[in-house]
Amino acid sequence: MTKQQIAKLIIFPLVIIGVTAILALYVCVPLPMGHYGGFYMEKENTLDFVCIGSSTVREGFSPTQAEKEFGYKSYNISYSPIHQAIVKIAMQEIVRTQKPKVVYIDVVNLTYIEEKNENERKYDARMASEDYIACITNEGVRKKYYKDLGITPDIKYGNPLYSFYNYHNQWRNFEGWDDKGFVAINRSSTIMPKTDYTPEPIEISDYNKNMLGFYISYAKEHSEIKWIFGNMPKFITDGLVEQTNKVEWIKQKIRSGGLEFYDFQEYMGENGINLDPKKDFSDGQHMNRHGAEKFTRWWLQHMIEHHF
Repeated sequence: MTKQQIAKLIIFPLVIIGVTAILALYVCVPLPMGHYGGFYMEKENTLDFVCIGSSTVREGFSPTQAEKEFGYKSYNISYSPIHQAIVKIAMQEIVRTQKPKVVYIDVVNLTYIEEKNENERKYDARMASEDYIACITNEGVRKKYYKDLGITPDIKYGNPLYSFYNYHNQWRNFEGWDDKGFVAINRSSTIMPKTDYTPEPIEISDYNKNMLGFYISYAKEHSEIKWIFGNMPKFITDGLVEQTNKVEWIKQKIRSGGLEFYDFQEYMGENGINLDPKKDFSDGQHMNRHGAEKFTRWWLQHMIEHHF
């Protein structure tokens, strides 16, 4: 092998790494800021409705469509999957910076991270917390959250290679991401939903019970806002049975606590949202662009009738 060939073998991988880093820096890194930072670009006390949730919220409700069709301003505080620390902070930040009529909190975050230590190692949740806190414009408040959560700002925040390969929250967003926390997905589903399923409540972990206790108590403490909890529309497959059973347990606790819970499975038929598992979903639990359009229109009409 000649020196020229050896040089090519060395230079080529370096070029690939360099191009990857540049693409990540200029394309991927701003996306978490779009989900979180955009919230702080809204004028104080101008939002009518805020959604907090994971990818089912991010891909299911369109704030832009809601404003165009109904004139109500809204925002999705979303991450995939959002974890409990972000929900806890988001509730406090909404009260501090906005006075919306309604806040919707999707409770699926209480089903998949079972203990505090998992926030350090699962689902890039640590990076999500740091991204969100870093977007808070008030330095004193930002430092308080870092201290309360025991988080020291990590080098991963803004690290282009880390963000580039964090595919679940980056690559999927390229299909139709906007600046209000909504991602439009174009693909359709091939799922076969279960037709003989009845939820059987499964108790959640002690860590999640404590978090649920905070959600409930904070919502009651700030009753000037209408807090609605729920489970976004989905078609139940074998892989969603355990999660849905845990949501059933959470639903019972929230309703027994005197708060409102929307189980959208109760509204998915022809007399409600009229969602189709093949046409309106990209998989069992994520709506595509068509499903999101249907759901957003139905949800706003419903809230205008009952909550606004």
